[in-house]
Amino acid sequence: MKKPVTRKLSRRMLLKAAAFGSVGALVAACAPQTVTVEVTREVQKEVQVTSVVEKTVQQTVEVPKNVIVTATPQTRAPVEISYWQAPIWRYGKDNKTPNAPVDEWFNYSIQRFQEKNPDVKVNAELIPWDQWGAKVNPAIASGTVPNLLYGGPQPATVQTGVFDPVDDYITADIKSQWADYMLRANTVFGKVYGIPTFANPNMWALSKTALAKYGGADLIPTDEIRSFTYQTAEKMAEKFSDGKTRYWMGVPVGDHPAAIYMDVCQAFLGRGVAMFDDAGERFVAADNPRSVEALQWFVDMQKKGWMIPNLPKWSDVDTFYWTLKAAGRGQWAGIQTELETAQAAGQAGKPFEIVLVTHMYDEKLEPHLAGANGGGGFTVGHTTDPDKRAAAFRLGNYYALDPFVGVAWLVNGFFPTSKPQVAAVANNPILQDPNKQWVLNTYMGGKLKSEPLTSYVSPPQNARTAKLLGAININDLWLKQFQSVLLGQKTPAAMMKELATTINTTIGAKV
Repeated sequence: MKKPVTRKLSRRMLLKAAAFGSVGALVAACAPQTVTVEVTREVQKEVQVTSVVEKTVQQTVEVPKNVIVTATPQTRAPVEISYWQAPIWRYGKDNKTPNAPVDEWFNYSIQRFQEKNPDVKVNAELIPWDQWGAKVNPAIASGTVPNLLYGGPQPATVQTGVFDPVDDYITADIKSQWADYMLRANTVFGKVYGIPTFANPNMWALSKTALAKYGGADLIPTDEIRSFTYQTAEKMAEKFSDGKTRYWMGVPVGDHPAAIYMDVCQAFLGRGVAMFDDAGERFVAADNPRSVEALQWFVDMQKKGWMIPNLPKWSDVDTFYWTLKAAGRGQWAGIQTELETAQAAGQAGKPFEIVLVTHMYDEKLEPHLAGANGGGGFTVGHTTDPDKRAAAFRLGNYYALDPFVGVAWLVNGFFPTSKPQVAAVANNPILQDPNKQWVLNTYMGGKLKSEPLTSYVSPPQNARTAKLLGAININDLWLKQFQSVLLGQKTPAAMMKELATTINTTIGAKV
């Protein structure tokens, strides 16, 4: 196995990098599902397969009748596979020692896998984040991806034909162990192209410390769901903000697509607005007047002095938040690990208490789970060698189901999603943190409704639509339009009309 370079990264760097490297689905979507948490054992049961054909645009994979497919498909002979991974771990191989060399856990995990699977040799490469894009993007463009690649499937890359679907390996036993919303997140155009691993959902992060100092702490939700409505948010914002130095809310609209998927998309969904029709063939959000209402809300928050003005960047929102000059922001659950780094750098004081709550929604509707489907995953590179394909799936599914790996996800700031891994962390001391406990057991634990596929800004259920929207950079389009609204250059109604015209013209739908 190729020895990776030993480096140390901060938890903030790891979390942000993981978010950008493996959750492209977040940028394109606002739509996770739910999962029921229960304890099960890892199944190695053999299942008889009777169906025969799985097709992709570039190949046909035949599964003859009476072939045995197991949860860990066996190869016919010893096989070597390539595996590329980004550095997302800072704890050692014991899952306890912090600030370990970034390759320590990685190397040990492969050693464990090979001990259990002696017929597979893994040629693994740990690629630093500053080299990741330069390595992976050309490989995708040229069709020379490894057998297993870190990162969930995206419509644009799936359409290049460089990845193989893995539906024929997903037995009923595997489905029963994977979280339903993660399975859906790794399904593109009706086929499963990814192996789900961890989730890092997004929600609203309230600074209880800031609210206690300046007002509004009495409005922090205390129910089990931590339900947070727009109506409550407005009351809290009025108490906290002075419109000059303190702003209740920060949105990184100056430089970050999070302004779309963590704020605008959620504002639409929280008011019952769908982006597309059920088939993903027409953009319908502009038909719903509540889409204009959702955008106008941000304009009003800015005018009232309740939202940081002047198109703040991500770093600006950080500064306001860490210095108690902002009390709320859309964020990943990993914000607490970012807090540790900010405190170590003297950017945030102590104590600093964060309370994670649901994304905002209209009190007449229901709260929803957001962003859990954008977690880490693996894709299997296209190959004509069935043994390599089978071995790559086994390695990816090891990271999805192995209990030891599940503990690693949790201690490194993420959240396991499969039943064996959720069971493995049930008594972990980290879950004494009420925020982490809430995320795993309540927010991701099947108690909130699922987001529909129609809330995606690029619908993954429609290959043609996704491809056409990818060509015009749909996320950049949304961000620039939203910036224009906040700058007073156009009205929310004008923005929705322009989006509808551009998007539906692009995909050949009725404007």
